[in-house]
Amino acid sequence: MKTHQVYHHTADDQKEDQFQKIKSYHISKGWGGIGYHRFIERSGVLIMGRPIGERGAHAVNVGGSRDKSGLPYDTINNVAIGYCLAGDFTKEKPTMAQIKTLHKISYEDQIKYGIPDENRFNHRDVSQTLCPGVDLITLIDMEHRNYLRKKKYRAENALRWTNPLRSAMLRRLIDRIKALLSL
Repeated sequence: MKTHQVYHHTADDQKEDQFQKIKSYHISKGWGGIGYHRFIERSGVLIMGRPIGERGAHAVNVGGSRDKSGLPYDTINNVAIGYCLAGDFTKEKPTMAQIKTLHKISYEDQIKYGIPDENRFNHRDVSQTLCPGVDLITLIDMEHRNYLRKKKYRAENALRWTNPLRSAMLRRLIDRIKALLSL
């Protein structure tokens, strides 16, 4: 069962699609396929990697005080969904298309598998690496706040043109969104 999420970059600044290249590299290491469960190209295209039920091959957590996961050594691959974005985010930023796709799929996975926010990690939080360069969790959270603001705006706009029964439902939705935005 997946209880964590770990975010990566390919550390490759070449502009072409990278999924096949990374998959071939992982196969050459004897991993039986790409080590990530989700892969996002620069264009924002999502490619499903390993099935979620399979152990990942994307992070070796170090254990101890340097490992924010709190898990024993080398167990993160058993419990984490691995997400990888094409690009080297020590030299560049992820594309907006990548962030939008990552936000959508990672929040869907959080809901589907019941993964709490405190179990989301950048690769560097569990291993001795700079990966993924930028703080992808902060970028996902910023995108989620933008998503909620747009949803609130649309609900407030719809409220002006709706009947009283629907109006009450929209007011409750707006109140829930406001509460989420104030967190």
